[in-house]
Amino acid sequence: MASNSDLSISCADPLLTEAQAAHLLALKQTTLQQWRIRGTGPAYIKLGAAAVRYRRSTLETWLNDRTVHSTVDDVPQRIREAAFAQAGGGFTTAASYRAGLPLAGSPAAALAMAADEGARA
Repeated sequence: MASNSDLSISCADPLLTEAQAAHLLALKQTTLQQWRIRGTGPAYIKLGAAAVRYRRSTLETWLNDRTVHSTVDDVPQRIREAAFAQAGGGFTTAASYRAGLPLAGSPAAALAMAADEGARA
């Protein structure tokens, strides 16, 4: 039997039905269903053959992990790296772009390395 402390934990982080989770995320239930089929979307709990629940904290974390600050952040890193490498160099991530750090192996990185070695000589 669950103790009172176990019950208070579950009340603090309630399990939401698919309909409640969809409402919280401002999505259709069918979107959540498709994401589960594809293996994407927020993690869920399977309670039976058809009973699916979502932890509220999991949904909030999932949303927070998808917050972007610019369109550069919205493009997957592998696509950015491929595009910059194809163009002859560039930056690996939005953070390195803002910091001015060149893509390893790019012409800009080679120049930076040469300048650093020259400064040490």
